[in-house]
Amino acid sequence: MIPVKCPNCGWVHAAISMEEARAAVDVANEYPAAEGTPRRATLSPYLRCFRCGRSSSQFVLAQPGDAPTGSTIQGVTVPWYEHGKPYTEEELRQLRRSDLDKLPRIGTSPIGSHAALVRRTEDIALAVGDLLTDSEAKGDPNWWRLADVLDDVMDVLDALSSGKVVL
Repeated sequence: MIPVKCPNCGWVHAAISMEEARAAVDVANEYPAAEGTPRRATLSPYLRCFRCGRSSSQFVLAQPGDAPTGSTIQGVTVPWYEHGKPYTEEELRQLRRSDLDKLPRIGTSPIGSHAALVRRTEDIALAVGDLLTDSEAKGDPNWWRLADVLDDVMDVLDALSSGKVVL
């Protein structure tokens, strides 16, 4: 276990591998709910802060004293778990650069209304969610990048759907 904390709220978590998170989800889904329906546990709670919901991809190493002695801490997956320590800024730049080189260049189509923008954002969220699921299933060590994008898209969708953004 590697103690990590959320840079947003300071909550301390235990960094675990994606395999450990998947195993916990599998166990939770085997347990029948009181009405006889299987529970629908997902990996989502393992990808974000238990307290504030921030993506775990931005977590930092916790320091001694960050969590009270004897406290219970929740497990999260962090993208650098197999790396053993958080990536440096230069390592992140290199990873991002290689990702940008892989992106295909495509055309765009205009969006003419608020409703069309919401629909397009929903389509993007669904597509990124599918990509994240595929990435996790393949054991891709860079799954966290898609989790970050999905988190951002969901923030945009929430703002558009709640009326916080008026066009």
